[in-house]
Amino acid sequence: MLLSIVEPAAATGRIKEIYNMFPAEVGIPKTLQLYSASPELLNRQFGFISYFREHPRLSPGFSASLRYAVAVKSGHGACQLFNRNLLRKMGLEEHEIEQLAQTRSEKALEPDEQVLLDFVLKAVDEPTSVNSQDIETVKAHGYQESDLLDAMVMAGNMISSSVVWKTFGEK
Repeated sequence: MLLSIVEPAAATGRIKEIYNMFPAEVGIPKTLQLYSASPELLNRQFGFISYFREHPRLSPGFSASLRYAVAVKSGHGACQLFNRNLLRKMGLEEHEIEQLAQTRSEKALEPDEQVLLDFVLKAVDEPTSVNSQDIETVKAHGYQESDLLDAMVMAGNMISSSVVWKTFGEK
């Protein structure tokens, strides 16, 4: 990496607390380790992670699927690998994981989650193509407007993370 980071073995204080939130079998996301170059940014980024972890309507499987799919689309190899491993731990097969990044493909998600993921992927591919009918379709599957915004912010965070990773981490 081009920036000095806090390696897991050397972490202390709040950074260690954040790192310890990730089970050893999953590991600490490399991008999150990169954010340790700015401890307060790492803390705030972890706040986002915690918010989505505890989301009342966006399941952990949906969130990992969204992150994986957007990581594929944005060429974010580190997050692709992390979320692929997380999805495997959740019981998904390789062919199911591969389909996640394809808009309108069969996915290993609940039907309502598939509708929301397809909405997000459409918006990531062509943001200006989203219209009120798209939003109403997703809302008809039980989601609130806040859920749509939350899912899009999660996707946007992944795209932002991809740019940061490609700049400082992928060397």
